[in-house]
Amino acid sequence: MESLLPTDAAALFQALLERAVRARDRESKILSETALLCLLRAQWNAIHLEATRGAAADAGFDLATLLLANVSDSAEPSRSTEPVPNYTGDERPLTLGERRAIARKQDRQILSRAMVDPHPMVIARVLENPRVSESDVIYMASRRRASPAVLREIATHEKWRLNRRVAFSLLCNPALPMGLCLSLLPNLDPPRLLDIVSDGASAGLVRHVAAALLELREKSCQHSVKTTDT
Repeated sequence: MESLLPTDAAALFQALLERAVRARDRESKILSETALLCLLRAQWNAIHLEATRGAAADAGFDLATLLLANVSDSAEPSRSTEPVPNYTGDERPLTLGERRAIARKQDRQILSRAMVDPHPMVIARVLENPRVSESDVIYMASRRRASPAVLREIATHEKWRLNRRVAFSLLCNPALPMGLCLSLLPNLDPPRLLDIVSDGASAGLVRHVAAALLELREKSCQHSVKTTDT
């Protein structure tokens, strides 16, 4: 994106979002996810990003403007003060390095403790564990005691953020930061987006973006029907 003029970058970002929502094909998802993860990981030059955001607003690219303004607000969230689980039953607390090593093990009893570890670096290892299932990650994403830093690890994981059930669980967790919420919305199917729009507990901005995505889908479906009839 940074190799493009801000006006071109804004148009491309809007086009990628629209294509991902309308087409739902693998290539479109990869391209839009690459742009969103670039924002979430602060890999977009701040000066160029600000100029692109302004260009998107000037061009009337509402969806791009909202996401560029909010998803890029990805400051490292504070970590939890939740206690570290007792992994071994011993009085000696394990070091962070020991806990990260344990998170790689396939013993379910130990793994279940690692799932509630408050440190995001431990959670990052858990998410890569081949024994971790969709249900496990949904449980982790739904925990109200999970810190924003832990939820961020799940919401930026290249595999699990694309899982619609995981994404919806994250979106229902009030501890998830706004930028991460918005970045997950393009991955949801229409029924889930409608649930978000209808949920009075969701933030107004989240409902607004979900409604905009639904409108894009509806327009795409209507266009497809007209093309078929013609």
